[in-house]
Amino acid sequence: FLTRITRLRVYDTIIRTSNAETGTGTLREALTTAANNGTTITDLIQFNLPGTLVSDRTIRLKSQLPFISSNLTIDGTTQPGIPFGVSDARVIIEPETSPVYFNALNINGETNTGGTPATKIAIFGLYIRNFAKITSLATADLNQGSGLMMQGDVSSVIIGAQGKGNVFCGNINGIFNISYYYTVGISDVQIQSNIIGLLDD
Repeated sequence: FLTRITRLRVYDTIIRTSNAETGTGTLREALTTAANNGTTITDLIQFNLPGTLVSDRTIRLKSQLPFISSNLTIDGTTQPGIPFGVSDARVIIEPETSPVYFNALNINGETNTGGTPATKIAIFGLYIRNFAKITSLATADLNQGSGLMMQGDVSSVIIGAQGKGNVFCGNINGIFNISYYYTVGISDVQIQSNIIGLLDD
């Protein structure tokens, strides 16, 4: 007898229907759900925020979002409506008030204290702005918020792609990493088709 064992890859598509800071249908809830799914499931966060105004497609944060877990894609280009300006972004993430002292998104591969590496993550179509207020480069407060922070052992990350780019503006850093204290550090990170440090138009 021949026995065939098929390994099925399990996907969980999480559609966001609320631009509120917390609660049902929010990005915060989706990130929590994805983390709770564990690493055996590949999660896809999509958006279907109601309304056509810019404000309808804007998520305003009062506090830091949960860490982005492994095997997760966040795809803002799934949001109905036209992109912002010449960018591919369709969902805005910004703080309720600016500046703030947390980042818009965080990928945490902290392994020095018993955590696990972060891997297989993609981020598309997000407009991340105004987490810092900079009036002078000479006196800028570098503790203000950044767009995307990657810490620890992080690998296989895609930030933007053709037709799926992000916008990072008005932040201390658009994208940055802290990996020099870690065994593996950061590797295999693709950054393309994004607008960084400039407005969407």
